Amino acid sequence: MEVTTKQQQITIENLKADALTAKKCEERTVITVEQFAELVNKSFERLGKQQIELRQQLAKDFLETQQYDKQLAKIHEQESTISSLKAMIEEQKSRKETAERKVDKCAADLKTMKRINLAEATSCSFFDEVDLQTIRVPGTEAFLLPCNSAIAGEGWTVIMRKDLESNTFNRTWMEYKHGFGNLDGEFWIGLEKLHLMTKFQSHELYFKMDYVNNQMHYGHYSNFSIGNEADAYKVLVLGKYTINKGYRLCTFEENMKFSTPDRDNDNDIEHCAESFGFGFWYDTCWIDFDSYTYMDYSMQLMIRPINNIKYN
Repeated sequence: MEVTTKQQQITIENLKADALTAKKCEERTVITVEQFAELVNKSFERLGKQQIELRQQLAKDFLETQQYDKQLAKIHEQESTISSLKAMIEEQKSRKETAERKVDKCAADLKTMKRINLAEATSCSFFDEVDLQTIRVPGTEAFLLPCNSAIAGEGWTVIMRKDLESNTFNRTWMEYKHGFGNLDGEFWIGLEKLHLMTKFQSHELYFKMDYVNNQMHYGHYSNFSIGNEADAYKVLVLGKYTINKGYRLCTFEENMKFSTPDRDNDNDIEHCAESFGFGFWYDTCWIDFDSYTYMDYSMQLMIRPINNIKYN
């Protein structure tokens, strides 16, 4: 019995201790809930503040986005303006090129018009400003020849033009007969055309030569005409001769026949045209000044109708 009573006392003590513990746990639990509630309230406050800040940031970002969009739109507008300006520049450039082409074409057309056969011209005599003239004389088709009014007065028809140190004139008889070269550069009229021009109308002859040592030589014959091929295009008529110097590299004599490197018609034992590589009306191969050759000078031969003499 005594043991049982002790056990009961122990059990009661344990129950009292458990009850006390339970009360303490209950008190602690109540405190924790209150604290939790406070934490929750604080969290709500923080969340509210964060929400406000977030809204403010969103509003700020929205404004910045609007400004960005405006800037972007402005950039696009500027790019569009630049593209338009580039297109205008290209258009202006194209118009300029078109205008330049038109100007060039007009210049070419004007040049061509100057070369038109005006009044069936037989020489350059009546047209002082043209650079090329259509010539028409009996016995051949119309042909173009250069004109020159700068060297010895107006109305000269250029029949030969040679550059310094040129070997363009080392040609055959047939080439000299029909003519060769470029009317805007070195050329030879052709003996047949020259024969028909001087046969149809009396002409004077003028020549100008410039040498490698800067000397200049010119001469003038008051009358000049040549025969036909059967006569080897010999000089038929020569008028009065005037010259600035006594050189004989470019002098003429009546009845002098034309020689080419492949046809010798001169009066020298040597073949002058072959030796010099140059077709001309040679008498002899002798020239009376130093050691000049036909490579050492530029030369221009011109003719003009006698009835149209106009000296500068």
